[in-house]
Amino acid sequence: MQISKAWRTNNKLERVDDGIRIPKDIKSDLYAVLRESLTKPRGKKQHSFIQDYVEQILKDAQEDSQSAAGQWLTKQLMADGLIEKLNAETDKYLARDYDFLEFRLLKTLYQEQRDVFLDKVYRKKAVIGSRRIGKTEMAARLLLDDVIKPNRRAVYINLKFENAIRQCYEPTVDIAKMLGFAIERESKSDGELTFANGSQILFKGNNNKAEADKLLGYKYSMVIIDEVQTQVNLMYLLDTVIKPTTADYEDSQIILLGTPPRINGTAIEKIWNEYEGWKHYSWDMLRNPYIHDVKGILKSICQEKGITEDAPFIQREYFGKWVRDVEALVFKDYKTYKEIPADFIPTDIVLGVDFGFEDYNAVVSLAYNRNTKQAFIIDEFKENRIQAETMIEKVRELFEDAKRFMFERDNHCNLSNVRIVADNNEKMIVYEMYAKGLPANTCFKYDKMMALSQLAEWCRTSKILVPEPGSIFQNRTLGVLDDEFNRTIYKRDEQDNIINEIDDELFHPDAIDAFLYASRQMWYDMGEDFGGKSSEALKNE
Repeated sequence: MQISKAWRTNNKLERVDDGIRIPKDIKSDLYAVLRESLTKPRGKKQHSFIQDYVEQILKDAQEDSQSAAGQWLTKQLMADGLIEKLNAETDKYLARDYDFLEFRLLKTLYQEQRDVFLDKVYRKKAVIGSRRIGKTEMAARLLLDDVIKPNRRAVYINLKFENAIRQCYEPTVDIAKMLGFAIERESKSDGELTFANGSQILFKGNNNKAEADKLLGYKYSMVIIDEVQTQVNLMYLLDTVIKPTTADYEDSQIILLGTPPRINGTAIEKIWNEYEGWKHYSWDMLRNPYIHDVKGILKSICQEKGITEDAPFIQREYFGKWVRDVEALVFKDYKTYKEIPADFIPTDIVLGVDFGFEDYNAVVSLAYNRNTKQAFIIDEFKENRIQAETMIEKVRELFEDAKRFMFERDNHCNLSNVRIVADNNEKMIVYEMYAKGLPANTCFKYDKMMALSQLAEWCRTSKILVPEPGSIFQNRTLGVLDDEFNRTIYKRDEQDNIINEIDDELFHPDAIDAFLYASRQMWYDMGEDFGGKSSEALKNE
């Protein structure tokens, strides 16, 4: 071994067992050179020295099992616990890599997000907070935290597939690439990311029941449902579709993300207030350190809308408070009754019928007096997914009860003024009702939003009164319209301005549609203008 004079001058060498003891001040450099030489890929095949060396030993052992290499390999393979040792080493390296990747994800989150991220105890979590707290960015990191372990499948669900791709797909890809987490296949059109470790992330929409059913048949280690305050059929999605698919993973998680709902009676409100086993998280944008001058932002929004920070809109959307969007309610300050006055004598009763065999069927009985122009809702019915024959019999039941009510009020009444107007989307069922002796006709449908506005005004000014919840008519408990009045709201645009369109994605009214059909007939009988048409104009059509 040749050693330079300069090295000999500055360093003392000691021979130990015919070897050389290396001074401590150069050991680290020497080890670094050896490590790089042994493990760094080289040559055209880009193999390291260690790779080539091990492959050569295996080749020699296979060609001659009695050679030194063959005998050494046999001894190692037959040694007790070899496989366990190899598995242990693999697990150790995987755990090290997982912990490192998890740390890199964690350090990009702020405290409240970290609390959700680090919670591995609760398998069901609900995060309901204000806007701009980074829910979707957190979702991308939660998804990746799950799939950095091999052979996992996570799914992110938004209201629509396009929303899922636009909001979460790109951030997830960007973060995975930042981590150096190998993506084997990217497909934005399919909403799929497949990773080299066999794990996968899917991006889906839940626009209707058919979309939800597309999630069946999979096994999920993590499910994140975003915008839960406006999700369609959330309970069906959770109970029927999602929960069974997470049973195969002992550590699977279901995470709900959203803001407080604009209306009462939503599924997320029920989960939040009544369901056990869900861990709740809630905070507002004031806790987000990445947003600067929050007070200035809120002041600007309030000035633009002409409101204060106490307004329900600000409290709900920017402070995460559970406050109804009363400004957007279609039916405001409507009037109810406990009992119908004894001196109310109806001249007519019209049953409005709305068909919705994939949703709810509804019937509303509207009694009114053409002369006094006073009206009362006397009966209501609403039920999900019933067959046409059953629906016809239910209409007949309410029709007979309406005739009985009218006769009890005036035994000289004209019972032919008890009529049925039904949704014209199901004309065959209307014809079938008529063939079975029910006086059914299809309804008028002119300018629905104008007619709804007029109907809301009649309810506000007491021209039409609806029963208080819990009222009884013919052994039926009423309150259907009261419930729908409190949940039917107008949409808001991207600037949060109210627009003249029902927000069907948040809640689709059925009894209100039936109520509207009956009201149009009432206005026609009274000679009132309605829905952009006058009674005289309709008579001439």
